[in-house]
Amino acid sequence: MCGHRVFWSSCTYRICEGGSTEGIDMADLSFDTATTALALTISRRQAVRAFAALTGAAVLSSIGIEEAVAADPGRCRKLGVICRRDSECCNNFCDPTSRRCACPPGSTECKQSGQCVSCPRGTVLNQRTCQCECAPGSQVCGDVASGLGTCCQSDESCCVNVANQGFCCPPGTSCCVNRFGSFLGCCGQGQTCDDFQGCI
Repeated sequence: MCGHRVFWSSCTYRICEGGSTEGIDMADLSFDTATTALALTISRRQAVRAFAALTGAAVLSSIGIEEAVAADPGRCRKLGVICRRDSECCNNFCDPTSRRCACPPGSTECKQSGQCVSCPRGTVLNQRTCQCECAPGSQVCGDVASGLGTCCQSDESCCVNVANQGFCCPPGTSCCVNRFGSFLGCCGQGQTCDDFQGCI
């Protein structure tokens, strides 16, 4: 059954469901009249679908940028972003309590760069430079910046091998580093350092 009527000149025409016309050649209609008539034929179902699509877009927008990034499977998620598993996070750790990407245990976030830094024993993270440094009152032993070094207490002995890796020997002991540059241990009183056997 045809629906809306269109008045053109002194004649009346009907526009049918689906956009077809009855009793007229479309070439006889002006462009504006034809498009207006066709627009009137949109069904209630089509209108509902269009409204639902607009509503869905509005809901997605209200979720925010954070959710949009979290839903992108092609990108790793930065610190603080919602996650479900470790593999989704750039640092490969999804905090099971907050369900957000966080620094793995044993590392600290540097606020300056947003990266997680693991500092060797006895060192602290400098938030300004994002470098691991020895705490006040301790001494640098080895290459701390590269992670090979460590910090020894003032009464400890610092031992460094050929790779610039640092080791701390407790008070009353001495470093045993052989002629090849290998650290073999801390020798107590009365012991000597052998190139192959270490402290004997």
